[in-house]
Amino acid sequence: MRKRDILFLDTADWSCLLQSRLNPGAFDREEGDMATNPIPISKLGLTTERTPTETIVHCTGKITSDTAQLLKTTVKPLFSESKTVVLDLTNASYMDSSGLGAIVGLYVSAKVDNSQLKLINLNQHLKELLSLTRLGQVLAEGRDPKEIGMP
Repeated sequence: MRKRDILFLDTADWSCLLQSRLNPGAFDREEGDMATNPIPISKLGLTTERTPTETIVHCTGKITSDTAQLLKTTVKPLFSESKTVVLDLTNASYMDSSGLGAIVGLYVSAKVDNSQLKLINLNQHLKELLSLTRLGQVLAEGRDPKEIGMP
């Protein structure tokens, strides 16, 4: 490697170069080799329960960038069928920014369809997340914020 070529290496290249010097052969791979431990894909289970007054969607797992679209495509059509859609987050263990975006998008869709989106049974992490982003106040509009467990 020529000296002037090194000047154009980015941080990742430097890291690979350093690793190859410290551990020769670490980056040698045969064609067709794949990682033995692929990154796990987030899972979200959704079950729907209909009552005479509302539709309840029970969420189990993580609401992340990998699962937000599933949540939206499952819940959005329910606004035309029921005036109140409840997301039961009892078993939702985690939510990232994409999950928050999905909740906001569903809230807007509910408003457009003259429906209501309710969140129930939030764990402490989700309560803190909604409180920090002030989304709890928006989602509790017209209701007592304690109804969704806001501090």
